[in-house]
Amino acid sequence: MNFYLTPPTGDIALEQFEEWAIARLKVLAELEACQFRNRSPAETEEYMKPVLEKYMRLSSNASRSSEVEAERKRDHYSHWTLRLAFSSTADLRQRFARLEAQLFRLRMQWDDARERRAFIDSLAMSWETVSEEERAQWRTELKAATRVWSDEEESWFKVAWENVPELVERRQCLLKRGVAYVHVREQSTMVVNEFSRQLESGLELAGRFLPRMDEDNRLSPILHHLSQSFVAPDAGYSESSSIGDITIPTAASVDGLSQHFPLCMQNLHRELRKNSHLKHFGRLQFTLFLKGIGLSLEESILFWRKSFKLVADDKFKSEYLYNIRHSYGDVGGDANRRGRGYTPYSCQKLLTEAPPSSGQAHGCPYRTYAPDNLIALLQNVGVTDRPLLQGRAIGFSSMRIGAS
Repeated sequence: MNFYLTPPTGDIALEQFEEWAIARLKVLAELEACQFRNRSPAETEEYMKPVLEKYMRLSSNASRSSEVEAERKRDHYSHWTLRLAFSSTADLRQRFARLEAQLFRLRMQWDDARERRAFIDSLAMSWETVSEEERAQWRTELKAATRVWSDEEESWFKVAWENVPELVERRQCLLKRGVAYVHVREQSTMVVNEFSRQLESGLELAGRFLPRMDEDNRLSPILHHLSQSFVAPDAGYSESSSIGDITIPTAASVDGLSQHFPLCMQNLHRELRKNSHLKHFGRLQFTLFLKGIGLSLEESILFWRKSFKLVADDKFKSEYLYNIRHSYGDVGGDANRRGRGYTPYSCQKLLTEAPPSSGQAHGCPYRTYAPDNLIALLQNVGVTDRPLLQGRAIGFSSMRIGAS
């Protein structure tokens, strides 16, 4: 276990600097994917075990592994590398701190009990053990507030309530004059909160000194690449970012597959990547198309959550998640009760629906785009024969006029 209070001072090769950071980035990306897929804590723990074993293994101090020292070094350096990479903006700092805290919590749960106890005892925590007199005075209230019903001897700690906001929110501690009385079983929560607090403070400090890194032309490109990959991890270091087996599309492969989409869907995908957002009818049209090519509900939720990277988690869940599930028939009534959901829009439907208004990107571009805009759109997707484009665009324009 490590609070990462002291930055590393030794020398490592530039290749290790990047490779170790990439390995940790993959772990954090998988942790975030678990959250987007709404995995339970038990499911997340089970899923992450092989991921950590592969990329960021940490053997116990008591193990006989010859790699213990190398594992510690890799873990320490990779954390500080990513701390530098993700300290540039408030959004990156918030995401990095949240995921590092989740990783810290997982490792704490898996750690050897004796080593975990020794680590906690070594921390300069701002808590105080509740005395025998206080325990006797508040025993009934302590048991009621912390849901302890055993008659065996129990231990509690005192800490400022600001340090345990999760326990206060869940009403799992006793509050007395701004002091939270916390049961010993919640000690890990207090440690994780302290880890988060110190990491957030360290990230803000790193952000102030980050401009100095621009002078190092070896490290700056690596740090920039890592931060960009964290914004859209599937486009960077994810091993599953290639098209792979096109019969089983995933959230990671949509970007690669998009070059084969029909023009209307390429347009929606381009607008989504440009603005990190699509309005309702565009989302519905694109969601049903992705569903039609075989993207599962779980992968679709993951795709949209990562695409709406500027939207907070609470807002995504309250304003967007239900519509995705409804399109797949996971919630809702009528046909959705049979689990089928809605089918992708046909060309006939796109051609007969009301045209999109300002700021919308759904519908058929051949129908709704002016000739010059249609030519530019076709050129963006790789059609370069301008005389042919002009002829086609004029032809489609004439068809629209005749149809109207």
